[in-house]
Amino acid sequence: SGGVKGACTNWSDMNILVTGGTGGLGRAIVERLAQCADNLIYFTYCSSDIKATAITEKYANTIAFKCNQTKLEDVERLVTVIKTWNLDVLVNNAWVGSPRGIRFHKLESEQLMEYFQNNVLSLVAITQAALEGMRKRKNGHIVTVLTSSLVGIPPLGYGMYGATKAYVAQLAKTWSKEYIKVGITSNCVSPGFMQTDFTAETDERVIEQLTEEHPLKQILKPEDVAQVIESLVYAPKHVNGVTIPVNAGMEIL
Repeated sequence: SGGVKGACTNWSDMNILVTGGTGGLGRAIVERLAQCADNLIYFTYCSSDIKATAITEKYANTIAFKCNQTKLEDVERLVTVIKTWNLDVLVNNAWVGSPRGIRFHKLESEQLMEYFQNNVLSLVAITQAALEGMRKRKNGHIVTVLTSSLVGIPPLGYGMYGATKAYVAQLAKTWSKEYIKVGITSNCVSPGFMQTDFTAETDERVIEQLTEEHPLKQILKPEDVAQVIESLVYAPKHVNGVTIPVNAGMEIL
């Protein structure tokens, strides 16, 4: 059916890549940004052809690209094609694996290396490819999804997940410093707990407790986070190096 013309702002007609575009948050981001028919939204997905096709059939200004970030050849293929997309915006959203891991004393080096390869090194390669075109055109926005686990004390068993997200957070700060002089911004969002496929293993009793303890008495929705990401996509370049917690103020930076 295409995007909605009325949703456009003065910053319309942009080429945008959203990684992990068929998951709960990823899909919400793609659909939010696709509301402007002048934008062209590329999104990656790992395996669900059905979910990807559902999005591209609903929005004529979306293009799906299959990429399993655990496979080096897939990432290399994506990096090659990114250089032809003339991206204005990159939303680093994709993440492989569950946030719930095992306690630190049980972590094995092979697990850490695999998690780092799949989620940090792949993100680095994708971001470098996007930056190549942005630097030439002296314009661009990078928005990276972090986690509220970086604010305050992380949940038990989140050591590996939180550590890799912290690594990415430091990289995002570096991008904001190194590339603002050529018109490229780097900002982040740190969402609280959301009920998506990513957190599907969470016990129902835990979800009930989280809901009861939440000041709004409701779990954060992907659509809420997508709205914050959209604001960063369209933000003026003076908004740079910012991390926005999306957690109802339960923990504040």
